[in-house]
Amino acid sequence: MGVGSTGLRRLRKEGRTKAMGWTNTINPVAILKSKGREVVVSGPAQCDQGESFEMRVTVTQESTGAMAAGECEGACTGRVQKWEVTAIVQGDALFEEGPAEASALHCNQRDGKASSAHQWCKDIVVVYHF
Repeated sequence: MGVGSTGLRRLRKEGRTKAMGWTNTINPVAILKSKGREVVVSGPAQCDQGESFEMRVTVTQESTGAMAAGECEGACTGRVQKWEVTAIVQGDALFEEGPAEASALHCNQRDGKASSAHQWCKDIVVVYHF
């Protein structure tokens, strides 16, 4: 018995998904750097040992019009591990402390072939110090 598409949509909107051997979320607080030109987003992830992963993240802030993007990659350990992406501003608008939305795309590979891909969004807060 699975979660079903309605349940997966709800879990993804909440920023938590556990399916097909992995668990991901986006931490609710992200750190601003470089006077609002960078946003450090992180969270826990779990994927099957022997796989590699790529995490692509975008952050947007409606109040400023700022958008940032970044990515990281790594080897899956089979255990929960921390991922961290420094998203760099695209364009002239800068981030300010306050609410924002982060979107993440997590892609796994095994033996050079895609094994899974999952995408979700989460409301976050960006701050200079945490």
